[in-house]
Amino acid sequence: MKHLKPFITLAAAASLSGSAGAATITFLGEDTTTGASWRTTTVTKTSAFDPNGDNIYGNDGYYVGQTALGSSNSATEAGRFVQSNPSYVSSIASAGSFFVSDNYIDFDDASQTPGASVTDVNGALYYNTGTKFSFALSADSKFVLAVLVGSNSPVSTPTSITLAQTGGSGSGTATATPAGANFGQYVFFNVDGAAGDSFDLDIVASSTTGITGIAFEAIPEPSAAVLAALGGLVALLHRRRQ
Repeated sequence: MKHLKPFITLAAAASLSGSAGAATITFLGEDTTTGASWRTTTVTKTSAFDPNGDNIYGNDGYYVGQTALGSSNSATEAGRFVQSNPSYVSSIASAGSFFVSDNYIDFDDASQTPGASVTDVNGALYYNTGTKFSFALSADSKFVLAVLVGSNSPVSTPTSITLAQTGGSGSGTATATPAGANFGQYVFFNVDGAAGDSFDLDIVASSTTGITGIAFEAIPEPSAAVLAALGGLVALLHRRRQ
């Protein structure tokens, strides 16, 4: 039976839904080609950033500042954001300076159902250096965090974006240095966390650079078929060794 141990361990590890220890945070990369269409299913998404493959970024939940196209400027966030917490997130809160303007970069309306055609809105700007969003986990989970980047100059983005664990067991952190984009831009982090972990998203930015919001998408666990195949492989190797 000693030859089975590595495979049994692999199968058991594959069934875990999240970390029991310190959170792990990794910068995955960025997308500068999707433009406004983060919820438009006819626009193909990068698989590493869209782990369930449905051509939607962050379809578990979001917190996004936005306003209808052509609306007047406002420095008040109230009534100008949409929020939907994922099942594994207990709370999401914004912080710091906020503004909306008709000349900001457009994004798909987060309040609309994703599909082949989603109405665009003006992405708001959470700007200036500091913490822009904080969130906490209600369950062990592995997910991709998408950061929507926006500003009133198409090539003017935050100098850096940092996701850091602020509570729970551990102190994971990762920093992205985004490139400028002519349209909507997205920066992605991979997170493996435990219930009770909390996180801050910080940026280094100015009064004309910032981010529009964040969105979450769970990384699917191996299916029962995959686990069954692993079990079959264990049995086959055992028979061969006998």
